[in-house]
Amino acid sequence: ITVSDYLDQWYDLYCKPNLKYTTQVGYLRIMGGHLKPRFGKYRLKAITSAALQEYANDLKMNGLSKAHIDGILSVFSASLDYAVEPLHEIITSPAAGVRRLKTTPAKRNTWNEEEIQYFLSLPSVQESNYYAMFCVSLLLGPRPSEVCGLAEDSFKDNPKQLLFYRSYNRHGTIDQHMKTFASHRPLPIPD
Repeated sequence: ITVSDYLDQWYDLYCKPNLKYTTQVGYLRIMGGHLKPRFGKYRLKAITSAALQEYANDLKMNGLSKAHIDGILSVFSASLDYAVEPLHEIITSPAAGVRRLKTTPAKRNTWNEEEIQYFLSLPSVQESNYYAMFCVSLLLGPRPSEVCGLAEDSFKDNPKQLLFYRSYNRHGTIDQHMKTFASHRPLPIPD
C-alpha cells in the first residue's frame, strides 16, 4: 500500500469517526499539503526514521515554525502508530526514531480585574449583542466555542449553573463532541 492510499484509509477508519470536524479539516490540510506530496508515492513499509528526520530538517530549512513542523510530524506519527496497531501494516513506527524540534509555548497575557472591568464598561461592549457572552467568558473561563454553544437548556435545570455540553465551531456547526471529555461540565455561576 502506498503512503497516499494508507493516509486515505487511516482518515476514513480513524479520523472521521473519532476526531472533531475542525481537527479533521486540519489533518486533511496537512496530509494534502505536506505528507502526500513528499511521501505519497512511496510504499508505507519503505518509510524510514531517517527519511522522516530529513523531512523535518527540510521543513525547518524552508522556514516553517517549530510548532508547524511538530503538527505535521504529529499527524504522520499518529497515522503510522495506527498502521502498527491495530492494522499491522508495519511492525514499528518509523516516527518513533525522529527527534522533534523543541518548542516553547507562547507567553499568555491575561487581563487583571481592572482590565476586565474597563473592557466591560466600554459603551461599545455594553451595547454589543455579545455582551452576555463576554461576561460568561470572563467570569467562568470557557472556550469561545463553548460559550457559543450555550442554549436555553444550558441553565434550565439549575439557574445557578451553566451546563456546557456542546460547542459551536467556526464552520457554523453545532458539535456535541467537545474538545475533551472534561469539557462536558456544569459550571456554577457565582453570586
